[in-house]
Formats: sequence, C-alpha cells, structure tokens
Amino acid sequence: DNLLARIMLADVATLRGASAQARKILSDVQAAHAPLSPREQGRWGWSLALSYMIEEDFAPAWDAAEKAAAAVRAGGTGNDDLIVLLAMLELLGRAESDDIDGAAQLGARVLVQSVSEGLREYVISLYRGVVAALAGDARAAEPLLAEAFAYLQEHADHVMACIAGRYLSMVHVALGQPVRAIEIASHVVQVASGAELASFVPHGRAALAEALWAAGRVDDARVAAELAL
Repeated sequence: DNLLARIMLADVATLRGASAQARKILSDVQAAHAPLSPREQGRWGWSLALSYMIEEDFAPAWDAAEKAAAAVRAGGTGNDDLIVLLAMLELLGRAESDDIDGAAQLGARVLVQSVSEGLREYVISLYRGVVAALAGDARAAEPLLAEAFAYLQEHADHVMACIAGRYLSMVHVALGQPVRAIEIASHVVQVASGAELASFVPHGRAALAEALWAAGRVDDARVAAELAL
C-alpha cells in the first residue's frame, strides 16, 4: 500500500546516504497515516532507527527501535519477526554505546524467541557474534560472524552482509589477522558499492583503513581513511 511504499522509499534514501531526507519522509508518513497500527509502528520505527544507525548516531537509533518494539508488543501476538528485526538495531545501538550488559541481556531474550520461532541459525549467530565482538571476545565472535557473513553473502542480503562483514573484519584485526581483515573489508566496500548502498561504503572503507594500518600498510591506510570521510 501507499504507507509501506513510502516507508520503503525512506529506506532507500537512508541506504543511499540521505538519512535526513529519510526522516523527513517518515515524519510525513506518520502525519498522513496516523494512527498507525502496531505493526505499522514497528515497521516505521525500524526505518527511523536504521536512519540513525547508519549515521552512527546510536542513542536515538536504540531509542527508536526500543519504542517501536514496545508498540508492536502492545499490539498482541503475531509480530515476532518484526520484534526480532527491531531488537537487532537496538542491540547494535546499545553495544556501540558501550551498554554491553544491556545488549547481552537483550540478545539473550531475543535468542530464546528466535529459537522458539525457528528462525535461521545465521540470525542467532549474528546476534551472538556482534555481542561477543563488542564485548572484546574476538575468539568467540569470529566463528559466529563468519557463519552469518557467509550465509548473508550467499543469499545476497547485502545490507546485513555489510553489517556482519564490518564486525568480522574488526574481529580479525583483534585476532592479529590483518590480511584476512583486509579481504573482508574490501569485499564489504565492493558489495556496498555494487548494490548502491552509499551509506555502507564509508563504513567498509573505515574498516579497511583499520585493517591496512594493522598490517603495517600505513600509506594505504591513510588513503582508505581519507576516502571514508
């Protein structure tokens, strides 16, 4: 319908690097279609949270996802798929804001729900891998993120693959494996560029710069860092 089409248009704007434009679209949608149903509030809130997450403005991203999930839960059962998607953004927002305990607790709750709903193993791996990575447990994170990254690439889920790849590259740097980190970060840049996900290209280049620096390729790292700005 028109509401969903406009929300999807906001997502396209976010992924192409126009988050402010995306939030304007979402504001107009909210005004034109109020009151939104619980599921519509969830879908709208996911898009709003994503627009902030891409800008690495983690506090409002986490807040938007949390509020949207609460609205969906208040609407009753049958929307567990959307709650899991919202939880992923809230988890990332919390973890990136150094609320590792809150992210871990959220992840544990959602993982129980994911298993009960029969969601794919890669979802569980991605949740656990991100929490482990941001908690500093690179050895635990690596196999989890590698599994999720491989699945997402195989199934051409470019957005989630870029997210998983960013953290996987970071983990390989922490493990003292910069060559592998360079390979993964380069692939993230390639995927994001090919899929016209302009918002993810700088994230991939930043990860690449970190990996190049860890490999002792200082000049190349500086070039990648400048391109990420």
